[in-house]
Amino acid sequence: MPTGESPSSTQVAPPVPEALRCQQLPLIDMLNMGIRVFDLRYAFDPTNTSIIFYHSQGLLSETASLDNVLFGFYRWLDDHPSEALFLSLQYEGSTARYASNNAALQNKLFYTLTQWEDNGVNLSLIYNSKENLTAYIEDYYQPLTPFGSNATENIQWKYNATTTNLIKAAAQHRDSLFWNWASGTNTLNAPPDWPRTMALGNGSLTPFGGVNQRLLEFFKQQKCKRLGMVMFDFFDQPSVLIDTFLQI
Repeated sequence: MPTGESPSSTQVAPPVPEALRCQQLPLIDMLNMGIRVFDLRYAFDPTNTSIIFYHSQGLLSETASLDNVLFGFYRWLDDHPSEALFLSLQYEGSTARYASNNAALQNKLFYTLTQWEDNGVNLSLIYNSKENLTAYIEDYYQPLTPFGSNATENIQWKYNATTTNLIKAAAQHRDSLFWNWASGTNTLNAPPDWPRTMALGNGSLTPFGGVNQRLLEFFKQQKCKRLGMVMFDFFDQPSVLIDTFLQI
């Protein structure tokens, strides 16, 4: 940060809140409702002294530091010794005018997942070369639909990418790690497809609902199959979504 500038002057203007909101419940509620995988985006706080959480340019909390959240997870795990959690930690760029994933931040958190393809439909990451163990990942968060495409088309593209990897999990590499993101957004579209629209649809404009409603019907056809992990936006809607997924 150049000399003479206050921390607040280095911050960037975030998009409208609706473009960034993907959940509406606290982490502790998510844990108690059965969520075991978390997608966390981090960067330095405005003073470059502690790691806090962002979504794009949106600062989620000035007080919930990475240390505090991890201690919270540790405490919950201590209270539930039979449980395990998966955390995906990703550096969030463009949070401030001079922000970067620099050595100072690296000293706070060693993060080197360099093979993760941005907006990838079908990623393969070898996480144990000695035993040839591979993770198969779908993280197609922004459908590459034509500009001006409607919400139904964007939801369909996202649904297709997610179910393709889920079917692969059920039919191939059955002992491998599969990680799927059912969440998506296309805020550059006109009109924008917000995370809520992608997950839950847009009323009468999307008669088959959003990705969540579509996946609910898909899960009902997958009894006794191993699908791996799935990340949802607005996971509590429809209300039976998580129970249906866990009962496969």
